[in-house]
Amino acid sequence: MPGFKVLVLFLIVLFGMPQTNYAQPFKAMTLDERKSIQKSEDTLATLARGILISEFSENRMYACHQFIPALVRALKTHNSFEYKFPRLEN
Repeated sequence: MPGFKVLVLFLIVLFGMPQTNYAQPFKAMTLDERKSIQKSEDTLATLARGILISEFSENRMYACHQFIPALVRALKTHNSFEYKFPRLEN
């Protein structure tokens, strides 16, 4: 019976507490951040075009190898996960 009381107390504490765990507070993207991401998006769009329509496999491989680090750099920009990257949609 003591185990049941502990379980009930645990559930009351767990579900009775307000949820205050937020990953990050939302902060609007600044103009500088938007310009930086748009510049990265231009580079990514050019590389993506090379990956998709290049006639030579060497050029596609080169563009692919350049695309991945460029994408990582773009995603390291603050608030980049809020940006939709519209030029990269198919």
